[in-house]
Amino acid sequence: MAKKIKLKFAFILSSILTIFLILLPNIKAKTEFETIEKGVLTFGTNATFPPFEYLGDDGKVTGFDIELGEAIAEKLGLKAKFIDMSFESILPSVKNKKLDAGIAGLTKTPEREKEAAFSMSYFEGNQFILTKKDRDIKNEKSFENLTVATQVGTTANEIAKKLATKVKNLKLKEYDSNDIMVEDLVQNKLDAVILDEIVSKTKEIKYGDKIKATDGKVIDCPIENSCIACSKENKELLEGINKALTEIKSSKKYNELLKKYMHIDLKEKEKAIKKNGLTEQFSTAFLEKDRWKLYLKGLLVTLTITIISAIIGFFLGSILAILKLTKTKSGKTTIISRIVNIYISIIRGTPVLVQLLIMWLVILKNAKNGILVASIAFGLNSAAYVAEIIRGGINAVDKGQTEACHSMGFSQVSTMYYVVLPQGLKNSIPALCNEFISLLKETAIVGYVALADLTRAAFSISAATYQTFMPLILTAIMYFLVTKLASIILGLIERRLSQ
Repeated sequence: MAKKIKLKFAFILSSILTIFLILLPNIKAKTEFETIEKGVLTFGTNATFPPFEYLGDDGKVTGFDIELGEAIAEKLGLKAKFIDMSFESILPSVKNKKLDAGIAGLTKTPEREKEAAFSMSYFEGNQFILTKKDRDIKNEKSFENLTVATQVGTTANEIAKKLATKVKNLKLKEYDSNDIMVEDLVQNKLDAVILDEIVSKTKEIKYGDKIKATDGKVIDCPIENSCIACSKENKELLEGINKALTEIKSSKKYNELLKKYMHIDLKEKEKAIKKNGLTEQFSTAFLEKDRWKLYLKGLLVTLTITIISAIIGFFLGSILAILKLTKTKSGKTTIISRIVNIYISIIRGTPVLVQLLIMWLVILKNAKNGILVASIAFGLNSAAYVAEIIRGGINAVDKGQTEACHSMGFSQVSTMYYVVLPQGLKNSIPALCNEFISLLKETAIVGYVALADLTRAAFSISAATYQTFMPLILTAIMYFLVTKLASIILGLIERRLSQ
């Protein structure tokens, strides 16, 4: 009896061991990928490009690319995470390992291959040309003397640039948003727009009485293959994604995704984007599907960055102002004062967007927290302006008070700390209030560093609802109300301190 038990135990143990050895390669394959967040595959995307990626009814990013990314992550034994960001920031963020991969209808080009490695193709498409109803595009010559627009960073943008070298007097304009670009076409500010096929057909439905879509084949637009971008250094992940794509494309899942997102029912789409009155537009863009929550989340991000940046800017700016005013005993400016002056000149002489991108992609390229990076970038920018404001406030203090302090035995530091600086700050309050309000509005560009602020929320809702006017108007109203409230509060503080 004991012998039989031992044999059974040995059989069970050997079976378990055999199963483990069979599964070991798969277990290893699912854990060998290096990702920026353990157990998570982080994708960068641009949720203004339906049906590939857009905001769903639940306020989360959805679309063909999103479900495909989730299926890939599942194959790799990882959880998918999607970060909505500016399209042109995706590849630099992948290159600098802010993201594991980019999935946003990206087409592999020689220029892009310098920045990242690309997977096998998962979808083929073509570019279309949108024009007014009375204009015919038959060939490249049809673009002579026209103003043509494309979204910056897209393959359509590259096509238009090459076209501009061949065609006489073609003027190219670049936009961050394809929604605003098409609106300008409708308003006769543009002659033509080059866009992806499915997006073009959707826009044609919305403005069917004003614009029409022409197949890009008339100007030999090449068939484009959408791929997933990865860091060149993460070859294992790229191989894993290719393997997963191969399995998915040969499965039932892939055909289901195509049917769900790419086989557009034009009549249903027309119903979804039909022209409505202002009340219906407001309901669609704000109330339906609890979209108001997206605005509030975006506003919270905006306020968080603004407040942190203002604190950094105030304290650093105060220090810089004092250092800039330091002089030697002979009355000459010190080396520190000159260094501070150079810093202020550089910051005030360069765009804040450039400073933000340098902070995100170069200086703090290993930082994963976008709010922290944006707060530091805006804080350093604000410090330069605050320094000049406070310096002006200090210079406005009567010099006789400084001389009186010195005659009473006060040191230069004590005089500055107890007498001059408090009065200088008081003189600076009105200008500091204006700087805070300006800072609040400047944060509208944080979408470039993967943050869904108030402005970014408006663009995402615009893509999801096929409306442009109402989301932007609502965003403008929110900015106005917040800045007005800030002005009232800062005004009360100013009056209180004046007493």
